[in-house]
Amino acid sequence: MSGGLYFANYSQGNRWYFTDILMNVQDNPNFLDLVVTTPDGQTTNITKNGFRHYLSNYANGDGQSTIVSGVLGGDFKLTPQLRLSVGGRWEYDNYVQNSERTSTVDLDGNPDTPYDVEPWGNGSFRHYTLGLNDWAGSVGLNFALTPTLALYASGSRGYKMPALDDFLFPASQEQVDVFEPKNVRSTEGGVKYASGPVGVTVNGFYTMLSNITSQGAVVGTDGRTRWVINTDADQRSYGAEVEVLVSPLTALQLRASGTLLKAEYGAGADASISRRLNGVPASIGNLSATYNAGPVRLLGDWHYVARRGVDLTQGIVLPAYNYFNFGAGFAVPGTNSASIDVNLLNAFQSYGFEEGNPRVATAAGANVFLARPLLPRRLTTSIRYNF
Repeated sequence: MSGGLYFANYSQGNRWYFTDILMNVQDNPNFLDLVVTTPDGQTTNITKNGFRHYLSNYANGDGQSTIVSGVLGGDFKLTPQLRLSVGGRWEYDNYVQNSERTSTVDLDGNPDTPYDVEPWGNGSFRHYTLGLNDWAGSVGLNFALTPTLALYASGSRGYKMPALDDFLFPASQEQVDVFEPKNVRSTEGGVKYASGPVGVTVNGFYTMLSNITSQGAVVGTDGRTRWVINTDADQRSYGAEVEVLVSPLTALQLRASGTLLKAEYGAGADASISRRLNGVPASIGNLSATYNAGPVRLLGDWHYVARRGVDLTQGIVLPAYNYFNFGAGFAVPGTNSASIDVNLLNAFQSYGFEEGNPRVATAAGANVFLARPLLPRRLTTSIRYNF
């Protein structure tokens, strides 16, 4: 058995200034000016030098959080073949946040220039406090059928406390009190085999995420960035994983892994939306090889990500993509402290979108939407020295 206690207190100051700009879509995009003309001939400048809002969102807040927690766990050999691992953690967090309220300021006093009508601190502050506690625990069993073959199963409950800056924008203590620790419950079971140069693991898993309350930036139809509190329905995922490790030579290690899964909203989800979660692929795969020859280490890997929805309500789906990485490392002879690494990432210049932008709604049938692309081919080097 082992245990421990943890105590921490940290403070955080936030000064946020958001700017909104209008650009065209191309390499090295240009800032655009938009002018609206009414039927009677009156014009309104929506942007100036590309700026839709000089200051779309403003935050000025200081806070602190105190954390107290304890952990306890251990491994037990119940029989010569059966091993039990258990652990638990309890945590209490106390939050204190002071945030400045804002008022709208028209910088030039002209209502026909909306690009300079901005929020700014008015000198009054909101004061919020919140205390939360939660617990996490896990239990795992491993049963050795033979010296090379074993069955295992595990179950766990975890949590994630809110971040201190989640409390920058709520309008009232009642909105603060909505926040709870996110909870995750998971189970997993499978079989493991290891003999000589070969190791194989096959398992199935089920995960449920609940108490999903968070605050995030959303761009409204007026172009302003606002922070809103969202409470989502429970989310669950289930599937299977396979991992294979082979060492045909002492210096060579080959690894392959693949995951098939389905992630969807659980009970309580809005029936009008797709039950599948945006941004989660139905399968992912990885292959890698590592070769160690004295001080030199060579490596290569391949990654695959299946197609996934970015806005399933509008039918927008990101295509599958894959890419290769290669690298080499060199340990400086005569010391265990220094090494040099060189990596060629996305070696064959693959194209793909890693994720979409959940903060900006996309109109139905639109052929342009925001997404984060896979970075192009690049070479990185690093030097490491351990003191």
